[in-house]
Amino acid sequence: TGDYGKALAFYEKSLAMEEKLGDKATLVDTLSNLCNPKFPEIQKRIPFGERALLLAEKMGAPGSLFAAHEALGRMYAAILSSPPSVSLFLKGEGETPAREGVRPKALHHFRAAVKTVEDIRSRISESEQKSTFLGTKLSVYEDLIDVLLFPGERGDERDAFSVSERMKARSFLDDLNSARAEREVPPPLAEQKRLLEARIKWLEKKNQGEN
Repeated sequence: TGDYGKALAFYEKSLAMEEKLGDKATLVDTLSNLCNPKFPEIQKRIPFGERALLLAEKMGAPGSLFAAHEALGRMYAAILSSPPSVSLFLKGEGETPAREGVRPKALHHFRAAVKTVEDIRSRISESEQKSTFLGTKLSVYEDLIDVLLFPGERGDERDAFSVSERMKARSFLDDLNSARAEREVPPPLAEQKRLLEARIKWLEKKNQGEN
């Protein structure tokens, strides 16, 4: 559409300027934005995300890492849900299309994005800021769940449930802690908070053991 064409032209122009200026953080953001399945010529989008990820890893910047992983995850998820012909450009040696490896790549990048979100969240001290931050990143949890439950693929229902439960528990705890900063939390809610924290730790250990 015209809007996406204008956005693409804007980001391409920005990229040329940022290449000269050398602002790596801004460059990663622009590269991640160019890795968008809604832009034309989808086969040309992935290298932008891969370059963004490489730069973010060298920088060691969590926010940039999240942006690159999220962009690549959404790109592979879009390819996964598109007609087979769209992913022919991924075909490698032999006659087996690399489409078979698309879902693992989408899962890898969404898992990495979620891990980065939780690492950043753990470093935020203010309860209200934690709640606000997580609220802006919940969509990446939902993206991960969608790929885990993608029709026609090997089912990962238990993993999807675990991710969903962790997302809801973290969101509830952050809201609860934010409210607690303003007023005392009733004992029943305080006990529920303690149980949820223990549940999250158990889910994290279980997830680490399975991966």
